[in-house]
Amino acid sequence: MGTTLERIAEIVKTRGEVPEGCSPHAFAKEILPLLGTTDGKLREWRVWGILALWVGRRVMSDDEIRDLLWTVADERHLFHGIGESGTDSVFMRSFAVLLLGAFADAHRERAFLAADEVRRLLETVVRYLGEEVDLRGFVSKEKLWAHACAHAADTIGRLAPCRELAADDLASALEGLGRKATTDRVAFVFEEDARLAAAAVEILKLGIVSGARVAAWAASLVPPVHFSDDLPFVLHRYVNARNFLRGLVHHGEAAGVAAATLEPVRAARVAVESL
Repeated sequence: MGTTLERIAEIVKTRGEVPEGCSPHAFAKEILPLLGTTDGKLREWRVWGILALWVGRRVMSDDEIRDLLWTVADERHLFHGIGESGTDSVFMRSFAVLLLGAFADAHRERAFLAADEVRRLLETVVRYLGEEVDLRGFVSKEKLWAHACAHAADTIGRLAPCRELAADDLASALEGLGRKATTDRVAFVFEEDARLAAAAVEILKLGIVSGARVAAWAASLVPPVHFSDDLPFVLHRYVNARNFLRGLVHHGEAAGVAAATLEPVRAARVAVESL
């Protein structure tokens, strides 16, 4: 049947068709370690693409898809090397969390997870977002993207519409998005703020989280000062908060978020711009 890379090439050539005699579940697990490769084209255009496509096409049984999901979300994949920054371990984490979005889409199309599993998955992704400290975007022409923060936000946005989630689940996700969006570690330059805002809007437009909680959350995004002696960190936080709030208003209006829900967000944006 050829080497793993030869089979990957054949699957890409046939636009994702499962090769004759191939167990898609077994092969998915075989290529899963390649989510962490430093070969950006192999990781992004081939391995991640095949896995996401097969999950979306439901070429595996529900039990096999569930098994693959929780493998991707485990300590060896989603949390591989967590706490490291500037190392290659980020590629596994980042593309694991992006792949989890494909499972969210598949579940929304035809449910295969129990309600407690959906809540656990969201909680896991939010925890990952909070613990991720490698906030690089584009890394190099060979390694391509890390973008872990943006990928986590994308998956939270794809999980948000799951009907199994309650107000507390979604409020916790909002809080996690807000904390990462106002980090002082870096000033985001690869549109992470827009991706975080888009995910938050997916939650806000549902109208499930109470107005009081949204107002408290929006107020918490406003940094205490614009400039201080604590440079560059205080400026990182200011710039990130300002851009995130602008994105929330822009995306929120475009998505039809209720005016009453956006009101405290607009007030927070004005407060930041007035610092």
